[in-house]
Amino acid sequence: MGRFVDKIILHCSASDLPNQDAALIDQWHRARGFAKIGYHYFITTAGQTQKGRSHDEIGAHCEGENAHSLGICLAGLASFHDAQFDALRVLLTQLKPLYPKATVHPHNEFPSAKRQGKICPVFDVQPYIQLYVQSTLERTKGEKLWNFKTFIGLLSTIFLRFFKRS
Repeated sequence: MGRFVDKIILHCSASDLPNQDAALIDQWHRARGFAKIGYHYFITTAGQTQKGRSHDEIGAHCEGENAHSLGICLAGLASFHDAQFDALRVLLTQLKPLYPKATVHPHNEFPSAKRQGKICPVFDVQPYIQLYVQSTLERTKGEKLWNFKTFIGLLSTIFLRFFKRS
């Protein structure tokens, strides 16, 4: 994963067609002239996370942001399912160690989406932004605790060696 990623952008497929999957989105995107599916991940209504582009590939999901972002799309427009949100939580938790400084954003937050009149995603992304921030705080606390334990261990070793010589 050599590509710099500082944003994870959430989308919805803007369709309630049944049985959507990454292959269908790939067809839609190719019909629009893309080389392949524009997202890095697609989450079906059943909560299955499917790979789109690799992390090393620049996405085609948010004009002006593609070069330094990952795109995640959830199937749906008017209805979403708990399984999808569960899968999104898991995926974000898996991505966090890979991109610890990345931030999570809704697609509709960006100027290019606003210019195009996009309202995607049409679900509340705030809990997922909080999840990503929270996993950073927990990881940071864990790292500090680990560093403190390492320091105490090192100090103990030095102390014991000093007193063994005396």
